[in-house]
Amino acid sequence: MAATLAKQITQPAPPLATVAPETPSNLAKAMDRCLAKDPADRFADGEQLAEALSWSLEMRREIPVALRMFVEHNRERLRGLPLVVLLTLGYLVFSFVIIYQEGPLGLIMTALTLIMAAAPVGMLVRMARELLRSGHSQQELLVALKTDIDARREEMAFELSTKKNWLDWLSLGLMWGGLGMTTLATGGLMLGDFLGLSTDAIVWLSWQVGGGSLAGTIGAPIAVTQSGKRSVVPGVRSLKFWKSRIGKAFFDVGGFRLKRVLNEHVAHRPTKMTIGIAAGRLYDELPKDMKESFGELPAVVRTLEEDAENIRARVRELDNLIDNIEHDDALGSRSTPVGDHQVAERRASLEADLRSARDGAQQRLVDAVSALETIRLELLRMHAGAGSVVSMTQYLSAVQALSDDIEHMLDGRDEVEALLATTGSHGRA
Repeated sequence: MAATLAKQITQPAPPLATVAPETPSNLAKAMDRCLAKDPADRFADGEQLAEALSWSLEMRREIPVALRMFVEHNRERLRGLPLVVLLTLGYLVFSFVIIYQEGPLGLIMTALTLIMAAAPVGMLVRMARELLRSGHSQQELLVALKTDIDARREEMAFELSTKKNWLDWLSLGLMWGGLGMTTLATGGLMLGDFLGLSTDAIVWLSWQVGGGSLAGTIGAPIAVTQSGKRSVVPGVRSLKFWKSRIGKAFFDVGGFRLKRVLNEHVAHRPTKMTIGIAAGRLYDELPKDMKESFGELPAVVRTLEEDAENIRARVRELDNLIDNIEHDDALGSRSTPVGDHQVAERRASLEADLRSARDGAQQRLVDAVSALETIRLELLRMHAGAGSVVSMTQYLSAVQALSDDIEHMLDGRDEVEALLATTGSHGRA
């Protein structure tokens, strides 16, 4: 009992992430802070704890049925799409060869190939159009895909160990050992005459080639599968596809002559997205000649939504960094020597810089959401006959300048991270 009490007093609790890796990182950090030995390292009051938990538990909302079904169908239907595209391209190349040799037969094959290629394209366009008709947008789909990926990442962290097990080592040994055995034995066979090998030696090397090839054939698929379980989260490639220009093009084609509607299930939406959808609906209801006067408005709204989402992610990232600096005592990771004022000053300076960057990003987020709301209000004024095309055009120019400023800030962040990654790789080398 005395030893247990001594541990309770002197030893910090192990980080929650080390004993429950499936716990969301922000929630784990909040719980670690609650378990800090020094009361000064814990939350000062319930408001601070509530704020930390609000960051930890956000986005745990129910995704609407239409988005949920899209995510599930996307996972099922896109699984074999790369193979279909590859086969279609190969068949198209083959048909061109037939055109060169046979003429009409090749043209028929090319037409059939184009019909085959149109099938998956039509499927993707129809999926996008059905989602738009249900009142949801491409940005909402991206949020739903990210939520699904986060949930699957937590499941993988719970189910799979990051350390290699016996099956990993066995499959890697079979793959690389088989490859090495096959290479050496093949080299021996190629140099058999030069080395003057006997018939028995050649037969033995032939068996080594066969055995090595068999071992590599067995080990390679297992090694790739085991590695993929730890490195590839299901849905990441789909998110990149729908976020790309190609994915946006499918939504543009799917939304042709389709009025944008505001779905009643808006509880899951961030404020910026709800405002953007409302602004888009108001824009669609304007007279045609008025819409043509500032046709860039839909693109500006979409850009602002994306900027606000990226800035929001940046704020969360900076909050995590500040939290790591503030509470590394509770995690038992502080290594600053006692009395080393220079290191303490650098730590304080770093924390001040991070807070300044966080406050700046937070202000940019407020500016982006405010700009979206102002666009919506200006559109309402135009519907009421109190607004003008000139004022809207001028305001869109100002909003574009704000968007450029936000993107420059994010680009600067990316450049710094790339520079740090390059410096780190050189240091390890």
